[in-house]
Amino acid sequence: MRRGATLVGAALLLAACGGSSGPIYTFEPSDAPLLFRIATYGDLHISAPMGEQDSSDSTHALVAIEIGAETERGRQVSATFRSLDFWQSSAFENQHVGGGDLIGLPFKGTLSPQGVISINEAPDVPDDVLSLGDPARMLADLLPPLPPGGAVTETSWPDIRVVTSQDAMSLEHRYEGTARLSGDTIWNGINAQVIISEGTINTRTWGTPPDAAGEVEMTQSGTSTTTYIWDRQSGVMLAATTSIEADGEVNVSGMEMTMVVTYSGTREVRLQQ
Repeated sequence: MRRGATLVGAALLLAACGGSSGPIYTFEPSDAPLLFRIATYGDLHISAPMGEQDSSDSTHALVAIEIGAETERGRQVSATFRSLDFWQSSAFENQHVGGGDLIGLPFKGTLSPQGVISINEAPDVPDDVLSLGDPARMLADLLPPLPPGGAVTETSWPDIRVVTSQDAMSLEHRYEGTARLSGDTIWNGINAQVIISEGTINTRTWGTPPDAAGEVEMTQSGTSTTTYIWDRQSGVMLAATTSIEADGEVNVSGMEMTMVVTYSGTREVRLQQ
């Protein structure tokens, strides 16, 4: 009897250890801030009757993400920029804006199981920063879509994200795709899981930017692919790479013409360890 009890106890201990060391596909509270480095690059080409025009933009940021307790709307989340720089260049001008007084101030909101961050409490963003980009928009789709219920699956699942933004112009960006688990990898010595999300994008941007002849509306559609590297033992994203290809048109009120646009962009996200 005593030996049997010992064996049963050992079996229960092994079962408990085995369960606790299984893969994690849910967002869990962070013991310390997760520090992500973000770099985005984009090239826009406009073809108009009066000629061709090219412009490029880039963003570099270091942001600390803290994930907290579960609520009815999702997990509490707080993001603080430790550095933030926007660049934009064209044949006419080059612009650079830093985060300034925004650095160190928290953006607070919720994180859904699909990896969407919704900001509902944000500091005042200076106008010069908004002239080139919206920091809250950078955070919205930073994290990966995880399998429904946090379970390992061999089938794909929907990944739908709608993001609105207000900087120099208003923007609505809709992504409709599917995500899937796509094998294992080693990332900086860590056994990790690859998650791939592929789908289509539709973007509408409208407003009256400075020095514009009238209200501008730009619509674009295209494809987007993101490869996420997920630490399945710690439940943390290690990296993500996104590529976007899109085309569309620009219309300016009062001008009887339509300009054709093409856009190519990338985003790299890396966890700083």
